[in-house]
Amino acid sequence: MTTSAYKILLLLFLLSSPLGLYAQQEDDEVGQEIPNNVSETPKRFQWSKAFIGGNAGASFGNEIYVDISPDFGYFVHPRVAIAVGAIYQYYNDRINNFKTSVYGGRTFVRYYPLDMLFLHGEAELLNLEGFLIVDRGRLNVGSIPLGVGYAQRFGSNGTSAFNIMLLYDVLQNQYSPYGKRPIIRMGFGVGL
Repeated sequence: MTTSAYKILLLLFLLSSPLGLYAQQEDDEVGQEIPNNVSETPKRFQWSKAFIGGNAGASFGNEIYVDISPDFGYFVHPRVAIAVGAIYQYYNDRINNFKTSVYGGRTFVRYYPLDMLFLHGEAELLNLEGFLIVDRGRLNVGSIPLGVGYAQRFGSNGTSAFNIMLLYDVLQNQYSPYGKRPIIRMGFGVGL
């Protein structure tokens, strides 16, 4: 990966990192003043803003593909969610006698300009077998999928949703499994 690619991955990670992010604390009663000698304490982690979910998929036939990618996320603002996740994919091409496992991790940020529409950006690092390389060694491949998504919300707290996304890997690493085609991803998130 080039130096600029590492800088982009670092920037996306820092933007989606929960470090230093605090929600604004509001007074319980209108007009209530806080004395000068009392310091406000930022609100702590709230489980009602957290969600778990991810992607899962499979296809069978001459090519077998299985994807299990769980996520854990948090709404740092009513319109901004951040998350981290693990990735595991199994691929078996029976015709070409090639099978491999891909694993890695991702961090992402979503911004909801509308309740059901979101912008999605993620930094992803995958460890995969270099099937384009003669010696077929394993290597780490970074990608930065960006795009838009639709969330069909359900549940009482607003953090649960079924998601469908249209993404594109802007990094275009030569060993990326995404290539120069759009990525269609479906998943879910369930509020805690």
